[in-house]
Amino acid sequence: MESASRSKGRRYGFACLVCRRRKVKCDGRWPTCVNCARLKETCSYKEKTAYTVRLTEALRSEQARVQEFQNNIRELAAMDNARRDLRLADLVSQLDLNRPEPVELAQSTDVRPSSTDREAQDRYPADDISNDVDTQFSIDTEGRPLILCQLNSL
Repeated sequence: MESASRSKGRRYGFACLVCRRRKVKCDGRWPTCVNCARLKETCSYKEKTAYTVRLTEALRSEQARVQEFQNNIRELAAMDNARRDLRLADLVSQLDLNRPEPVELAQSTDVRPSSTDREAQDRYPADDISNDVDTQFSIDTEGRPLILCQLNSL
């Protein structure tokens, strides 16, 4: 039978530098782990990686955006209908201005359409195709990127 601490899942990479050097188990306490306190060693931990720092900054930025949206919703809920409609129109126009520019995946100037491509263009004119897609980027609790795409109807 596993202990209660094992059932939560094992954490990796939290050992202090002294425990790593001595190759002993570290409890990861901060500012001083139990081993360093017992040995009267200076307990220090490895600096965060650039990737971790970048993810943390991105997460904070997204949390700030969520907080801003929540504040806007509270503000709208407290308004009367006429003021709410004006404020809502203002917020929607701000969203349209802040929409990220689409990213081109390929930039090749030497590509010529094949005969089947030209036939498809004749059957399906470009005016009938909408590329209006909202894309949201986020980071989950495990630090993995999440991408949400929504096709807007005409």
